Amino acid sequence: MFSRQGYDQTSFAAIAREANVSVKTIYAWFDGKAGLFRAVTDHFASRIEPAARALLESDGPPQEALRRTATMAIEFALSPQLLAFQRAVIGASAENPAIGGEYNRNGPMRGYAVIGGYLERCHQRGALYVPDVPTAIDVFLGLIWGDALRMRLIDVAAPPLTSAEVTERARRGAALFIALHAPMGA
Repeated sequence: MFSRQGYDQTSFAAIAREANVSVKTIYAWFDGKAGLFRAVTDHFASRIEPAARALLESDGPPQEALRRTATMAIEFALSPQLLAFQRAVIGASAENPAIGGEYNRNGPMRGYAVIGGYLERCHQRGALYVPDVPTAIDVFLGLIWGDALRMRLIDVAAPPLTSAEVTERARRGAALFIALHAPMGA
């Protein structure tokens, strides 16, 4: 409902009607709208975080792990459900800036931490040269998402990427990232 109606316009009464439960039950489960919003954010993060960890646990060459992670990150970030939720977050943040901060801390930053941990391990074992992990995360995500994410956040009618476009974007982004962060002297 947050995605369809926005944070401020979504009432607990409407949520209870749609869930076929009482308003009292919703309050008991989530302790208010902020708690429900946090649960939705956690739901999205819990879908991607374990999968990213599994893909990035390898000690093998980083190009394949990063390509697979890029594919998953593109598909996830550009999914209609997450795009709609992000639009709701952006809209609500204008009136309530805490919502945007809550979303960032409990959503994207969790995924960034997983990627950052992997990049640090690659740097420590000499597989990649990553002296500035936060910047490297920005570079990696910029290479794989490019303007596709911004365009789809703004233009709800923008067509989804095809499977071939996702595959090529992931392959190219991972390859460029590896080229930028190749170990010194490699």
